[in-house]
This record gives sequence, C-alpha cells and structure tokens, in this order.
Amino acid sequence: MLADTLVREHGLAFKTAHAISARLVRGRQGDPKRPLSELLANASTELLGTPLTYSEKQLDEILSPRHFVNVRKTYGGPASEETSRAMEASAIHLNADQTWWTSRMTALTDAEQRLATRAQAL
Repeated sequence: MLADTLVREHGLAFKTAHAISARLVRGRQGDPKRPLSELLANASTELLGTPLTYSEKQLDEILSPRHFVNVRKTYGGPASEETSRAMEASAIHLNADQTWWTSRMTALTDAEQRLATRAQAL
C-alpha cells in the first residue's frame, strides 16, 4: 500500500518504494511507539538522501485497507466504481445469454413438435 503510493506520488521505482516500506516496517518492529512519519522520513533519507514527509493522518489513510481498494480503479480492479461497472456489464451479458437460450429452446421445442406431427402423418 505504502509502496504503491510512493511510486504514484513520487515516481519512485517499485524496488526503491518497497525497500523504503520494508525499512519502515523494520523500524516499527524495533520501536513500536515511534511515529510512522518519523520512521518513513528516516527510511527514505537512508535510501534517497532526502526525507519523504507524510503526516500520521496521511499514513493512516495510505495504510488503510479501504484506501488500498478505492485507489484501484483500473479495469477489473476492486474499487466500487469498477465493480459496479463490471456488475452492470455482467447483467447485460447474462440477459443477452438468457434471451438467446430461451429462443434456442423455443426453436428446439417447435422443431420437435413439427417432427412429431410429420412422423404421425406418414
């Protein structure tokens, strides 16, 4: 989650963003009471030579599962806008499939009746 944000907002390479995230996690394990904003600033300074600054509130949002889902709005992604679009498209396709199936079943039933009628006429 954090690495994705660092890539999007700072143009970092994924490898670098993940290295910063990993250092932040190690820092948190070593000092659980230390603010994440400080841990991030230290980790980014170690790797980039300059600190990346985010507030605690921003980091809480970035690290939340809801944020993780909501920012993934690409085709097939889990964001609610995308899942709603996919559900609507699926409903349209399902309706078309059901209409096709009903018409094919009707045609088969009609053909069976015609066949039975012609067979009796012989």
